[in-house]
Amino acid sequence: MIKFDSVSITLDGAQLFHDFNYTVPISKTLLINGKSGSGKSTLLRMILGFENRYTGQIVFNGIPVSAETVHKVRSNCSYVSQDVDLPDGTVQNVIDTIFSLKANQHMQPDKSLLHAMIEKLQLPHDLLNKETSQLSGGERQRTGIVIAFLLKRPVLLLDEPTSGVEAAMKQTLVSTITESGKTAVVVSHDPEWQNSTNIQILEL
Repeated sequence: MIKFDSVSITLDGAQLFHDFNYTVPISKTLLINGKSGSGKSTLLRMILGFENRYTGQIVFNGIPVSAETVHKVRSNCSYVSQDVDLPDGTVQNVIDTIFSLKANQHMQPDKSLLHAMIEKLQLPHDLLNKETSQLSGGERQRTGIVIAFLLKRPVLLLDEPTSGVEAAMKQTLVSTITESGKTAVVVSHDPEWQNSTNIQILEL
């Protein structure tokens, strides 16, 4: 459960939210829609503790988000940024590095899930051997989503996950996320999301 309780924030002289109250639906997909600069990405950053210049409170699974609790919050979230900033190296090296981090050392990548996701999202069969610098924008986005699913965390936070994806793949991505049973918060201008019946929409 993610709850915004009387949250207000002003950045660069612009008030994005004033006394904002909202509860994200559990195990469903929330689409955040609105004009550029309305604070869509800022909401994701506040949940993750990357942005803390706000008043009010954000509660994650009953725990207020703070410097002391943010590690626990992040360990329950998979975040895919708009630019999908993957480090240099092969995709396999990136996955190995992510799973070597302290927060993930108790897990091993699910190889069956990995290959199933690669096939479902129509990524190259040799994806794991490709250098991240060789991936197209759409391939980087889909690879980021594959890694997010591999981590098997209950919450997905996705910033414009279909912006660089071909039209034929967008519906596959939307259905993969909306039918996952995860709590997903998606920032997107893409009308493909709004056409889904499994989505709750928050207009900013």
